[in-house]
Amino acid sequence: MTTCGVCSQTVDLANGPHIHDPKICRACGRSLPATAFAPHKSSGDGRRHQCRECVAADRRAPLNPEERAESRAREGAAIKADRNQRLRDSGYRWVIQSPDGRILSIEQAEEELDAIDLEDSRSYWDEVPPGADL
Repeated sequence: MTTCGVCSQTVDLANGPHIHDPKICRACGRSLPATAFAPHKSSGDGRRHQCRECVAADRRAPLNPEERAESRAREGAAIKADRNQRLRDSGYRWVIQSPDGRILSIEQAEEELDAIDLEDSRSYWDEVPPGADL
């Protein structure tokens, strides 16, 4: 049993794929028929998350690792922005919490960050052991 990321339904993939038609491409954001997405056995709906056109463009792209990383970062940022907008639309809100536990407005946080002397803050971060959970 798993939860569908589109409709939030609990589905049993043993009964076959849970298909939404049309489907949204995670790379280009277009709404396309499910047949525009190649089969993918491990996906909940049995289809890839990127449309065939985007997969082909990605394969034709130069194999320059820096360009590929930038492309992936842009795709990830678009997905994150979409998810954050859906959360906002559902009533979720984010807060800024200071290291001492106070809840701050954006303006208060900016003022505190502006007041920090970078040389003093570097000495604090230098004391944190490598690999420590912050």
